Amino acid sequence: MKIFKIKNTLFRFLLIICFLQSCNKSPECGDSKVTENAMIEFKSQIREQLLKEYYNENINKSDVIDYANENNYTYESVLENEKVKIKDKAELYVTNQLAETKFQNIITKNEDEKIKKCDCEAEIQNTNLVEGLFVVYSAQNTEDGNLKIVLDYIIPH
Repeated sequence: MKIFKIKNTLFRFLLIICFLQSCNKSPECGDSKVTENAMIEFKSQIREQLLKEYYNENINKSDVIDYANENNYTYESVLENEKVKIKDKAELYVTNQLAETKFQNIITKNEDEKIKKCDCEAEIQNTNLVEGLFVVYSAQNTEDGNLKIVLDYIIPH
């Protein structure tokens, strides 16, 4: 019974040490938690661009201007009404465009153990988007144990 208690205590002690060590190191660019959060940030930024693209391609601006002038409305109000009409289709378009997006060829550009931060670069893999997009981002552990991702920029290769 004493041997079991000693093993159990030793196991807990080692578990705590391992946990504390993992909390004290900087994140790594290829960690799933880092890439998942960076992907969420990337998709939220690119989402707005894709929505604008969809609206520009599917709303005839000259028709909006004519309708606004003929009916004494502002251009902006008619444009917003047109966007509302096709919002569901636009959202579906964006969702489909981003569905298969992944990071590949992830590299660490810099790592700073002191401030628990890494600077990363990854190629965007998605056949629906422009080929050769790269994303540059950083990941840092915060003082309260959370992970902060900052998307620095998206660049064509």
